Amino acid sequence: METQKRTLLKAITWQSLGVLTMTLLALPHTGSLAAAMTVATSSCALGFITFFVHERLWSRVSWGTAHSAQRPTTEAFSVSNRPERQQLPLEMGSQDHRPT
Repeated sequence: METQKRTLLKAITWQSLGVLTMTLLALPHTGSLAAAMTVATSSCALGFITFFVHERLWSRVSWGTAHSAQRPTTEAFSVSNRPERQQLPLEMGSQDHRPT
């Protein structure tokens, strides 16, 4: 699981790239660097908060992580608690029709 500081740093670097990209995209439309940066920073402020919350929620989900197999599971879903499959004899007449 990630620490909150790591998640925060990832969010800051990601949003910095977003501000730069959005500024470059908005500049031709606004004709003003100040207006383009205003559009970019307001858009990215919301994206920053959303990204941080999204990452913190996903850090609680063990699915798809390398450690998910090592985390304890509930007894109802534990593979190790399932009874072994038993081979039952297949009786069809006098011959055994199981593949050899």
